[in-house]
Amino acid sequence: MTTRHFRPALAVAALLAAGFAAGCSDDGPNDPNPPPTSADVTATTGLAFNPASVQVATGGVVTWEFEATGHNVTFDAVAGAPADIGGSNADVSISRSFATAGTFPYECTIHPGMSGSVQVVGP
Repeated sequence: MTTRHFRPALAVAALLAAGFAAGCSDDGPNDPNPPPTSADVTATTGLAFNPASVQVATGGVVTWEFEATGHNVTFDAVAGAPADIGGSNADVSISRSFATAGTFPYECTIHPGMSGSVQVVGP
C-alpha cells in the first residue's frame, strides 16, 4: 500500500532530476566558458608551432607570430579553411579569421613535421 503512494513521488523526482541535468548543460548560449575570440600561435626558431593547437569561436581570429626563422602556414584542403600564409615569413605577424566551425589542420611546408590545428567552435 505504501508503495503505491511513493511511485508518483519517485516519478516526479526522476523528472526533476532529468530536467535539472538538461538545464546544467554547458553547450548552450549561456555557457559560462565560451571559446575565445582570438588566439596567438608562435612559429618558433625551434621549428614548432606553439601552441600546436588552439581553439576560437566562429568568426574568431588566429594570429601567427613568426620568429626569425622563415615559415609558412598551409591549411589542409577542407571547406571553410582560410587562405594559406605563403612564402617564407620571419619577424612578422599575420592573422586569419575563421568563419566556419570545424577543425582546420595546417603545416609549415618548409619544415616537414611542423604542424598544428585550429578548432573553431560554433554557437
